[in-house]
Amino acid sequence: MTSVQPTASDAPRFRYDARFANEVEMRWQQTWLANDCFRTLNPGEAGFDASRPKFYCLDMFPYPSGAGLHIGHPEGYTATDIISRYKRMKGFNVLHPMGWDAFGLPAEQYAIQTGVHPAITTKKAIDNFRRQLQRFGFSYDWSREFGTIDEDYYKWTQWIFLQLYNAWMDESAKVRECESANEGKAGSPTVREGLGRARPISELEAEFASGTRAVRFNPRADEVPEVDRARTYASWASVDAPTRRRILDSYRLSYQSTTTVNWCPKLGTVLANDEVIDGKSERGGFPVLRKPLKQWMFRITAYAERLLRQLDDLEWIESTKTMQREWIGRSEGAEIDFQVMVGRLSEPTPTPSTPASAFPADTRTPFIARAPVFVARDPYPPGDPSPDDLIKQVRNLPHLELEGATYFVTWRTDGWRLNDAGRDTVMKALLHFDSDRCDVLAACVLDTHVHWLVKPRAGHRLGDLVASVKRFSATQVNKIETMSGSLWQTEHFDHIVRDERWLGAFCAYIARNPVEAGIVARCADYGWTYVGGAITTGDGRPLALGVERWRGASGGRVEGVGVG
Repeated sequence: MTSVQPTASDAPRFRYDARFANEVEMRWQQTWLANDCFRTLNPGEAGFDASRPKFYCLDMFPYPSGAGLHIGHPEGYTATDIISRYKRMKGFNVLHPMGWDAFGLPAEQYAIQTGVHPAITTKKAIDNFRRQLQRFGFSYDWSREFGTIDEDYYKWTQWIFLQLYNAWMDESAKVRECESANEGKAGSPTVREGLGRARPISELEAEFASGTRAVRFNPRADEVPEVDRARTYASWASVDAPTRRRILDSYRLSYQSTTTVNWCPKLGTVLANDEVIDGKSERGGFPVLRKPLKQWMFRITAYAERLLRQLDDLEWIESTKTMQREWIGRSEGAEIDFQVMVGRLSEPTPTPSTPASAFPADTRTPFIARAPVFVARDPYPPGDPSPDDLIKQVRNLPHLELEGATYFVTWRTDGWRLNDAGRDTVMKALLHFDSDRCDVLAACVLDTHVHWLVKPRAGHRLGDLVASVKRFSATQVNKIETMSGSLWQTEHFDHIVRDERWLGAFCAYIARNPVEAGIVARCADYGWTYVGGAITTGDGRPLALGVERWRGASGGRVEGVGVG
């Protein structure tokens, strides 16, 4: 039997195959571009209809990599395009733009490797991304396209920075708040007044000069030493020019501060925590070090209460608002009474007299330290430590844990300052699990941060211990100081103590912290430092500090119920 093969003339004329689809789509996509079909008219332009409802659909701008779009881009952009087209059909004035988040390490690294200027490679990548997106047929208003590398764009980010630099948060100033995103519509709720808004820094200076506001540093400015924050000046005229500038800077919404960061020397930049994997940069796999670096910061925590207050009125789905609340991180905790061996946790304990003999850390001479419970664990490259070098070791994220390791842990308050009773509470919380879930070798509590030298016992994780101490101390401090909100920042920084030389360096660092902060002249003069009685120097000298105060004559641990 002879088979008959179909010829070209037998195929349907308008079969929607790949060739026909390509021809039709290209033709109409070119027509849309040529006629600005998706361009949104501005008020005042011919044809603009102000009576139509408005709809603004903003996609997350992609980073234009040299590899082009990946599958995740059209997945999200298809959804927003469907919504935008639907709103147009319903009679809305739809604004649906597209742009490029174009600054990035990949372009910089490529430029270093090849010698080609980042502007050249980035422009080529943007042209390719635009071509691909237009080929999808998305209904973008391309007349509004811009990149974050455009001078016409980033001049406004610089302008915003200057507004923040020249402003301060007045927590007592009234601010106009609408109870709904539907303000101005028929039947909408009334506008209310709240507290806390930014004001020009010149007005703060005028209040200092007139005497209507006490002349002092911002009590919430972590970058200012505690001794300076505690001082109040007689008048603005009595303050010299450099100090005036420091006082004003402590209130500015953008300010400079030295803080410990993830520094990658090879990339020449600071990396976020999620850009560091096992102590190396996510891009390139280069070593990442912890080091102090002066950088610009924003006082965003000044807006925490206002952000929380205004979240309730946004017309967002509840799950999104819950995510935002958790990101802001306010926690009021619970109220529980704990019995302790001496007094109540909320009662400050008097500081006993201290022998005049110098604590080894007072001499600044490095020393090794030994403790019966200490076991050397070495996750880091070799190197001799000194107090100045502690911050330069490789940090592992997520936090590296080794069985039997001893950790130096630090965490900070979330904008709060602990008074004496608060510091008592935190110190007792740090020592509560000693000889039970962990062995505490040393600790220091300052007004804005905590240092803890601790070895978790078998079956207990460092992260769980830190979380328990934070929960317990936050609840008690909130009660003592009659405040609300999150006491601690969520992040904590930890380093594994490698050997006895590092143990000595960390003990010295903890003991000297109040001295370096200018609070006391000698390590033993500060009331909230503890170094265990079992720790000795290499030549057998005891390193005990604060044991009598925090352990009492019996040396027993602080008792409490429900700390964990």
